[in-house]
Amino acid sequence: MAEFVPYDDKKHRNQFLDFNVEYLTWIRDELLNKYGRHLFPDDVTVQDYVEKMLPKFTNARPPEGAVYILEVDGKMAGIGALRKLEERVAEVKRVSG
Repeated sequence: MAEFVPYDDKKHRNQFLDFNVEYLTWIRDELLNKYGRHLFPDDVTVQDYVEKMLPKFTNARPPEGAVYILEVDGKMAGIGALRKLEERVAEVKRVSG
């Protein structure tokens, strides 16, 4: 069964970090292999970047935003976020899975 659950730092932090490191590592490798471009400066690792950005991404709280985890059979299968732009208007900030 698939279920969207609000992000809980105590429960989801390590999985959230691992999930994003895997995703951004894939993007980094694709950019380098296909276009010869680097995603980060040489002195920044994907892990360092994700750890630095984690609070900025996960601190969104209603009504300004929300972070959700998609769980399938109790395991993380995706991540998504909403961010308020103006009254009654929001954007889907990120969806990955």
